[in-house]
Amino acid sequence: PLPEAGSCSGKPSATVQRILDAGAATFAARGYHATSVQDVLEAAGAGRGTFYRHFGDKADLLVSLSRNCMARLTEQVGRFPAAIGDGAALRQWIAESLSLHRRYRGVFRALLQARLRHPALEELRASSLEDIFQTFDDALASVDRSRLLDVRVGSLLLLSLLDRGPDYNFGTPYDLDEERVVDILAALIERGLLGRVLR
Repeated sequence: PLPEAGSCSGKPSATVQRILDAGAATFAARGYHATSVQDVLEAAGAGRGTFYRHFGDKADLLVSLSRNCMARLTEQVGRFPAAIGDGAALRQWIAESLSLHRRYRGVFRALLQARLRHPALEELRASSLEDIFQTFDDALASVDRSRLLDVRVGSLLLLSLLDRGPDYNFGTPYDLDEERVVDILAALIERGLLGRVLR
C-alpha cells in the first residue's frame, strides 16, 4: 500500500487524519460531486493552506480515502470465507461490513463511477475489485448446494446487497434498525447464495 498523504511512514499526522475523517463524512452525507473543499475544511476545522499542504485538490483527497477504503474492504472481504460456515459468524461479518459501508459509502460510490476519470482511481478500482470478486467467487464456489449458481453473478449480487441495500433503507419511511437489516441480509445470503434452507 502507498503511504498516506502527508506522511513518509504511512501513518497520517493528526491533522491529515482529521481531514480524511471529515472528507469521508462529508462525501457520505452529500456525495463526492456535491461536496466542496470548503465543506471538508469546515467539518475538519482546518484552513485551506493546511489542506493544500497535504492534498493537491479534492480528487487527491478522494484518492487517499479510496486507498483506505479499498484496503479495509479487501481485508473485510477476506474474512468472508471463514464466516459462511456459521450463521452467527455471518451475521457478525455483515454487521462489520455495514459499519464499513457507513463510513466510506460516499468514497465507494465515487470510486465506482466510471465517469470519474483519474489514473490512480482507475488502477485502484480495477485491482481491488478483481481481488474482492475473486475472494467472493472462491468462497461461493466452495459451497455444496443443490442448485447451480453462477458464482460471478453471486459475487456481484453479494457486493450489491452490502453496498446498495442499506442505502435504500436508511433514512426512508421503511427505515429499519441495524439488527433487522443484518437479519434480512443474512437470510438473503444464506438462502439465495449459500443454498441453505432456513427454518
